[in-house]
Parts: sequence; C-alpha cells; structure tokens
Amino acid sequence: MVIKESLKKKSIIALAVYLALFIAIFGSITYWVVESPVRAKLEQTRYPK
Repeated sequence: MVIKESLKKKSIIALAVYLALFIAIFGSITYWVVESPVRAKLEQTRYPK
C-alpha cells in the first residue's frame, strides 16, 4: 500500500510539472505570436502618420 500511494503522489507531482511546462511553453509561443501585431497596432494608433 505504501508503494502505491508513493507512486500515486509522484505521478501527480509529475503531471503538475508537465502541466506547468506546457502552460509556460504555450504562453511563450502565444506571446511571441500575438505581441508583434498588437504592438504595431498600438504604435499606429498612438503615433498616427
């Protein structure tokens, strides 16, 4: 029983780590993709030509 509980706890921790990594990577990619057009649009509205 102790081994199963330890394995369950380790798998939950591993799942949490993978989830955190996935969120960090997904957030980084989203930031890189979205940031450029949004910044260009903001600068265009702030400093009209």
